[in-house]
Amino acid sequence: MLDPTPTFNTSTITFTDEAYNAEAENSDVIIRYAETRRCAFYYIASQQGTLSPLLEYNAGTGEVTISNL
Repeated sequence: MLDPTPTFNTSTITFTDEAYNAEAENSDVIIRYAETRRCAFYYIASQQGTLSPLLEYNAGTGEVTISNL
């Protein structure tokens, strides 16, 4: 689906505009595990910090939401 595969970071990064924009030099996407069975994918390459385009997936319900476009 994503070709080429984006670079991503799943480490602990502070949820701030500054931290996300700084990490954008190394990664395209930050994956945050919001809670059990939920994860959020921030497209930080957009350089919009915490308002970067966001795809959220709920594995419990299968629901996908997209925001900040």
